[in-house]
Amino acid sequence: MVEVVQNQTVPRLQVVPINEAWQIARKLNSQQNPDLEGITSLFEVIKNWTKRFSQSKVLPSKNHLMEETSFSEQKIDLFLLELLGYGAANSSSLIVGLPLLQLELSEVPSIKSTIVFVRPEYGKEWNIESYHREVIHQNVQSLEHWSKIRPIADSEQQAQTLQQSLQEDHIADSHMQTTILRMFQSDISIIDWKRSSIFECFVRPVIQVLLKKGVLILLQNTFQDKTIRRLYWKQDQEILSWYETLAKFYSSQILPDYASSSQTEISPEKLEPLPTHSMTPGFRQVVEELSVLHPFILPFQTRGKGTISPEEGKKLDNEMESAEGYLKKQTKAVSSHRFKFPAEVLEILKKEGNVFHTRYPMGRSVLSFYLHRERLQDAVSSAKRDFEKYGDDTQALILESMQVEHYMHKDILKVYTNLQRDVYYRLIPWYIRLFRRFFGQSLLLPKELIHVKEQFQSKLKTKIRIFETEQATVRVKKLAKQRFMEQQQKSNQTETDSSFSKKSHIYPQSTWSEKKNKDTTSQILNLIDQAWGAKLFPNRTLLLENISDFKTENEILFFLKKHCSRHIYSFYISSDKPEFTWPILISRRYLQKNGAKLLDQVQKDADKQRQAIMPDQEKFNIAVAIEDFLLKTIPKMLG
Repeated sequence: MVEVVQNQTVPRLQVVPINEAWQIARKLNSQQNPDLEGITSLFEVIKNWTKRFSQSKVLPSKNHLMEETSFSEQKIDLFLLELLGYGAANSSSLIVGLPLLQLELSEVPSIKSTIVFVRPEYGKEWNIESYHREVIHQNVQSLEHWSKIRPIADSEQQAQTLQQSLQEDHIADSHMQTTILRMFQSDISIIDWKRSSIFECFVRPVIQVLLKKGVLILLQNTFQDKTIRRLYWKQDQEILSWYETLAKFYSSQILPDYASSSQTEISPEKLEPLPTHSMTPGFRQVVEELSVLHPFILPFQTRGKGTISPEEGKKLDNEMESAEGYLKKQTKAVSSHRFKFPAEVLEILKKEGNVFHTRYPMGRSVLSFYLHRERLQDAVSSAKRDFEKYGDDTQALILESMQVEHYMHKDILKVYTNLQRDVYYRLIPWYIRLFRRFFGQSLLLPKELIHVKEQFQSKLKTKIRIFETEQATVRVKKLAKQRFMEQQQKSNQTETDSSFSKKSHIYPQSTWSEKKNKDTTSQILNLIDQAWGAKLFPNRTLLLENISDFKTENEILFFLKKHCSRHIYSFYISSDKPEFTWPILISRRYLQKNGAKLLDQVQKDADKQRQAIMPDQEKFNIAVAIEDFLLKTIPKMLG
């Protein structure tokens, strides 16, 4: 076996010029040392891999080199030591080794480290710095993806980690900086690089990028005239749990010996006077980390204890549990208007590591969509079914907006990738699809897919910005109108009359007679049925414009919920047109009389668009939406 280099070395990011490198390699190959015979072949292989990197984005590891050559692992180890300049016969760097982190998607996702090798040519576009930056970029991507799917330790596991580290009087091994550094060292079998050198060359640049991206957070505080810094994954619940683990240890192990029994509060001010100089290194680090974490934890404690009562806190926890339980039952991404939970619960859900969130335009509105990570595979299957059966790409594009591909295992990722390729192919102009069909190019090439995605995402962001501006404008106008009406009422009536008038204005139905309610219900049903008979799609706007008893949308909604819930159904049609912003209304009696005929007609319309060379997407969306609604509703109505 090849021995590891005994003296610790520094990673080298420089190589000798290519001509000189060839001379050294040939000299090594021609020496009267049979162990080095063939080293030029390995050098050539590494050089060829490097040439292909701009297209393949892959540099060779030791496994790649073993697969491509007939050399044994022991011989390749010897060759690499000499080419790196760490061997007994050569001290010049002909190649460079760079540690690469790779995400392994298994039942328990993990990070695997290996060394890849590079031999650039001077004067070319790609130099050592270029490959170094590219490998750092790949390492950042691997850690960023892993941070989102990694198993998070519970409080019991965290307590075990702390206890094990303290047995050695040092909890530095539990710090994020050390954890990442260990990842880079895990597969270094033939090179003994210095830890400090690895950190400066490879770990620090990665941490800096992860901090900018918000994947990691850096907390720091001055404690006993010393600046304490700690890195953490940006997972609030994990940080809270770790703080509680440290706090419990502090209360049970440190507090009795180093502080008065009345000093139970944990804060920088209370920790500052503690005699840390007489503590073990491990105890001292616990105290220092508590002082760093306390300012971060304080807002969570305030929310739990100060701004809301314990009863309200318990209610919030129950609502969070209900919301997450609801999402676990959904097999596709659902918008927030489908499940009514308080705004605070929705905000917390957005930060939850187990819940995906995105904002996506529907009609002229921008809605928030949520999906639980446990239902990701179901959501992909549902999106695939909607697209293949109905041509509906909404769920597939919502998943794309959520960037869920980073959380998938290999099998489902393959299905999802094929789905996205088909979806984006449908988004290119029809005449280009027609042209490509003649030449048998029905699949997008990887570069084409990237280009189509970028175009779509750019248009999507623009659309969201426009719609959000429109919504904000409507809210401002509505608020201004409301305030103006309130001022008018106050100036013309007494406070009592104003209060009564306001209530009667919002809920005028409460003073109506039973006969009036029945007459209005009948008028609404007739209006809806007449609209369907004229092949129109009635919504609340139609009622507001044609029934004089209603002055505001709130009045219509109140009346429909109270008096028409048994007589009227509603459903959405996915379209950008203003008339489809609100739910479409249809009466129960119309479905009983014309439901079967309507279902037959929309199925024919949908099939016609599916078979058309140049389908009308809007007609197809309308037909599919009605078809989907009828297939769900008619069986329940008849049952």
